[in-house]
Amino acid sequence: MKKILILQPNSDQGLAIAKYIKRHSDNYFIIAGFKDTDPIVKSIPFFDSIEKVPSNYQIKPGEFDIIIPTGAESTNTLMQLNESIRVGNISFYQENLRVCDKISMLNTINDLHIPIPETYSNADEINTFPVFYKQRFETGRGSRGLIQNKKELNTVTEDNSIFFQEFIDSPITYGVGFLAREGILIISFIQKELFSYPKPGGSGVILQIFDDPKLLEYTQRILKKLHFNGWGLVEFKYCPKRKDYVFMEVNAKFWASIEFALMNNPIFFQELFDVHYTPKKQVKCIIFLDRLAYYGILEYLKLGSLYLNCYKLHFKESIFILILNAIPPKLKSIIKHDSI
Repeated sequence: MKKILILQPNSDQGLAIAKYIKRHSDNYFIIAGFKDTDPIVKSIPFFDSIEKVPSNYQIKPGEFDIIIPTGAESTNTLMQLNESIRVGNISFYQENLRVCDKISMLNTINDLHIPIPETYSNADEINTFPVFYKQRFETGRGSRGLIQNKKELNTVTEDNSIFFQEFIDSPITYGVGFLAREGILIISFIQKELFSYPKPGGSGVILQIFDDPKLLEYTQRILKKLHFNGWGLVEFKYCPKRKDYVFMEVNAKFWASIEFALMNNPIFFQELFDVHYTPKKQVKCIIFLDRLAYYGILEYLKLGSLYLNCYKLHFKESIFILILNAIPPKLKSIIKHDSI
C-alpha cells in the first residue's frame, strides 16, 4: 500500500483528492500533512492519519511514496526544494512556477497573439475606472479586487505587491483544468464559473460544464510555449468589446474546484493514481454552498433556489458559516475573548 502525503489537506482540492482516492481505491494510505506551526487537528475527513511536517516542507527523501502539494503556498514552497515531483504518469516541474510572475506571463501570452487585459505598470497611467488589482507574484496569499475611482486607488498605491489591469466587464470566468506533458495537453476539463467568491475574482461558487474549441486551442498554445509539465488551471474571461476570450492567468497548482472535474472526467485520476472509476452520470452544474454562504443569507437562499437542480457540496459547512456571520461583531469578540 502506497503512502500519500497531501499538503494543505484541508483545502478544497486537498479534500477532494483524498475523497476520490478513498472512494475508488484501496491501494493508498492517505496522510494529512499539516505544518508544524498549524493548530492541532485530531481528525480530517477521508484521511487515514495526520502528521506534522516542517513548515518549510523539507521532508526526508523516501519517507512517503507520493507527496502532493495542493494550494499555491505548498506548491510554491515545495517546488523551491525540488526540480520535479511525480504523481503517477505526470511530473510537475519547478520551472512551472514562472507562471506565478503575473506580469512576465502576460508578456509571454501577448507574444502568442492571445488577447490580454490592458496592464498598467504604475497607478499614474490609470485614467479609466473600474480597474482590477491583484498580486504581482502568486503566493496563495494577498488581496485582489476592484477599484472604482481615484480615491480608492490612492489607498493602495503604496502596495508594491500588486499591479493593475483593465477590468473585463463580464461576471463569468472560464477555467480550463488540465494535465500536460512536455507542453502537450493530455486531458482537460472546462468549467464556466457563473459566480465567484470573492465576487471580483476568486474561487468558483456556481459552475457549469462548458465546451469551446477556442479555449482549448488557446490553452494548448500557452502550454506548448511554456513546455509545461504537470497540472493546473488556465483562466479566461470573455470580453464583449473584443468579442474574444481574454487571458487572465495560469494557476500552476491543483485548483480549488477540481472536484467538479473529477465528477465528470475519470481520466485525471487514471493518469495520476492509476485509479479507475465510471461516473454514474454527468454533473452539469455544481454549487459550493460553503462559498455561497459568504454572500449572506438572502443571496444564499435566492441563488440556491434559482439553481435548485445543481449538485450541491458542503451543506453543513455553509450552515455554520451563515450562523457565524449572523453573530453581531461585539458578541463575536466576547466569544473569542472567553475562548482564550
